[in-house]
Amino acid sequence: MKQILVGVLLMMTTFTGWTQDAAAPPHLNTPADSAATVSPFPRFFWEALPGTLDYQSPISYDIELARDTDFGDVADRDRVNLARYVVDRPLEPGDYFWRVRAVSPDGKPQAWSEARALKITPCDETIRVDLKGSGEALPALRAALARASELSRSGRSVRVEVPKGNYSLTPDTPQEKECFLLRDVSNIIVDFGGSYFGVKRWGAAFTRSYKCRDIAYMNAMVDWDEEIPFTEGIVTAKDPETEKITIRIEPGFPEFDAPHFVRGDGFGLVLHPTIPGRMKAGTPIHFGFDKKATVKKGDRLWELQMHGKDKTQYFDIGDRFVKFARSDGGQSLCDSHECERVSYYGITSYTTGGGGHYAAFYDTEMAILHCRELIKEGRWYGGNADGIHAKGHRVGPWVEDLVVDGVGDDSIAFYTRPSKIHAAHVDGNPRVFLFYEDSFNLEAGDEVVFFNPREGIFFAEATVRESTPEGEYHRVTFDRDLPMPEEIGPDLQKTDQVWNRSKTCGDFMIRDCRLTNVRRFGAVFRALRGVLENNYMEATSSSGILSLNEPWYPNGPMSSEILIQNNTFKNNCLDQSLPFGSIAFFLRKYPHDQAVGRGTYNILIRNNTIIDWQKHAIQISGAENVTVENNKILSEKEPFIHDGNVAIRVHNSKGITFKGNTLRDNRMIYEPSSITETENFTADF
Repeated sequence: MKQILVGVLLMMTTFTGWTQDAAAPPHLNTPADSAATVSPFPRFFWEALPGTLDYQSPISYDIELARDTDFGDVADRDRVNLARYVVDRPLEPGDYFWRVRAVSPDGKPQAWSEARALKITPCDETIRVDLKGSGEALPALRAALARASELSRSGRSVRVEVPKGNYSLTPDTPQEKECFLLRDVSNIIVDFGGSYFGVKRWGAAFTRSYKCRDIAYMNAMVDWDEEIPFTEGIVTAKDPETEKITIRIEPGFPEFDAPHFVRGDGFGLVLHPTIPGRMKAGTPIHFGFDKKATVKKGDRLWELQMHGKDKTQYFDIGDRFVKFARSDGGQSLCDSHECERVSYYGITSYTTGGGGHYAAFYDTEMAILHCRELIKEGRWYGGNADGIHAKGHRVGPWVEDLVVDGVGDDSIAFYTRPSKIHAAHVDGNPRVFLFYEDSFNLEAGDEVVFFNPREGIFFAEATVRESTPEGEYHRVTFDRDLPMPEEIGPDLQKTDQVWNRSKTCGDFMIRDCRLTNVRRFGAVFRALRGVLENNYMEATSSSGILSLNEPWYPNGPMSSEILIQNNTFKNNCLDQSLPFGSIAFFLRKYPHDQAVGRGTYNILIRNNTIIDWQKHAIQISGAENVTVENNKILSEKEPFIHDGNVAIRVHNSKGITFKGNTLRDNRMIYEPSSITETENFTADF
């Protein structure tokens, strides 16, 4: 089959740089002039001018939001590299005006756009929950949200207010999946008033939203403080011959025969001896155990049988150990499905209901603002799984000032899943395909790419013209003739795949976040357009920032038009399993090998500081058109823990430019660079 590089195909439709014509003000898209909303976190969109997210010299935009037409009383202003914006702190009801101007790559502001009016209106109804500051709060809060949902369905907007207090939330049965549920409603603001909520049941989400629009959850502290979804202990013995370790569980933590651990047994980690949340350097990213062979040996003393061979070598007597209750029913802190404009503001969580923190599936325009995922005093760990897990969003999340410390999976993960081909060239038409229902997500207007996971090759692209159900399948007509795939069928991993690039959580923003002591990645994504800026990432067990297709799940496909700027990385890639590099772009074929083809394209990495890098400071593989400029790669005190450390690693790529970077590392035994199978590589080092 003829290989077609997606980067080459799609570059024809991407921006090519700043021109004089682009100096005209951008057209404002939404909100419309004189629009009204109850949301305190309005979203703004405008025309993306040529040069937006250009990989060599991108333009930026200034946005101003004022209370007067002269813009003398400014409520908010910011500079962004995306053609969208989310207000990160709640706006009071009132009249506002907004405008946008472009800023050239050399920092010169251009003319302002016309101004538009926007009204933030008070909610039609306010429900004040009848709570007295302490005690069980679940019945009263559920009743308030049920009333809010009833009013919403009648066309009213609703604000739910909770008096500040210290409350318990106790679901009636272990089978309940959430404390609070909103379904098919809109224009509801839930202000928890800064209250603390102790959830008493493992496996219950704090909030869950289905097919909702314009929902805001604000100002809460949440913990699962009885059925804690992980346990902590000290290694007291190990037996390399039998691959067994013995753990003494710390007081106050669940033992392995606790009902929720029996239901939700998961993997474990060995931790840093003194720093809570941090993995022990040089260890695998997780350890599996035989649940049936877990044996109680004494008071809070348990023997665990490890999966695999030579695993006990990573344990020392006295090591800290954590094991999760996360599978088979554990839920996220906040969960949403097919929602529009859900906002989370000022939420602090100390763990989760057995899953991640914020999980969102096929949403759009989600915002996570000034939230905290922390390790509670007296514990060594925080949440069980991802800090943010977003799948298939048409417009990706806006994440600002998120603090993550000590979670059991990626801090932030954005991706989509492919559609599976049942039949190609239906009725002899090379534009018509049938797809299985499972994981199908194609709609008219969506841009897709075809991927051969066995070789790691993107071999075609197209736009969906029509998508209709046909029996148990979906019939899709594309805008052009397409080659016959080599392998089709229900196997999601090995057969040729169709990836929807319009639902990759693109146009995302990750800014001003602090992501530390995380198992796996700080931020992993595979998206069309995004910005990561001004973040601090320390001791992520693997990469701080990574774009990686994962064909074994499969997650993907690849990234393009990404700006990574002004971030600080420190001592990343501590684990033995996935040491890609502090910043890495990587394309793989099934199951784990480097891809034959290339995918990622149009990437700018600038003005970042990388300290005490492990394995690689920057790794680029299977990419085209990447500029790496004015970054500082330094060392302070952390020694290398891996063999084969190479500061700059480039493989199977094209059009890669390094300029103005500083490499100053006093550690011994590393290579400055390794460039292999790469075309059009230029560097000034």
